[in-house]
Amino acid sequence: MELVLLSSMDSKHASTAVAALRARLHSDSSEMTAAYIASQPDPNREYYRPVKDWYASLGIEMNLYLELEQGYDAKLVDRLLACDIIHLSGGDTFRFLYWLKQRELLLRLKEFALSGGGLVGLSAGAMILAPSIASAAVCGDRNDIGLQDPAGAGLMEFNLVPHLPLDDNHGWLRQADQFRPVVLLHDQDVLALQGQEWVSFGSPVWKV
Repeated sequence: MELVLLSSMDSKHASTAVAALRARLHSDSSEMTAAYIASQPDPNREYYRPVKDWYASLGIEMNLYLELEQGYDAKLVDRLLACDIIHLSGGDTFRFLYWLKQRELLLRLKEFALSGGGLVGLSAGAMILAPSIASAAVCGDRNDIGLQDPAGAGLMEFNLVPHLPLDDNHGWLRQADQFRPVVLLHDQDVLALQGQEWVSFGSPVWKV
């Protein structure tokens, strides 16, 4: 299974981890495709376009954008699942998971990963791959949408908290204890699952 968990795309390790993913998925090919799932509506593609350009800089073509709410187009799902990589955007974690479940896509994303596709999760998009997104409360997310079940895709055995401040004045490390096993990522940190092995970039904090 191939996962890349990002706290921030500005991390110096982000491109390294995704380039490694590209090599593992298609070491003998110059062509690779990626799709983008928006955590919430992005009508002007303000968040999508920079991500598309970033992937292009790594030799990965991203030409498919999927929105989950009013702009949802079910006809795009098969095309999305045919891509090599699916990028799960950052944003409101509870809202993102709510709409993935409404569109019955969470299980399909899990099947995509288990069948050899690469998933790249950014912040909220990384947390939804965990057993639960309840730990999103540590970094300030609120369940304003009324999500009843916080269970995520369960593609890893730990919960996740991104954006850990370098100076933990708000006690995130202590708050995270209730969600053990949990990993906290500073914005420079990246975690990548390469087959069956977790590879750390930076200094993630593991609380197991």
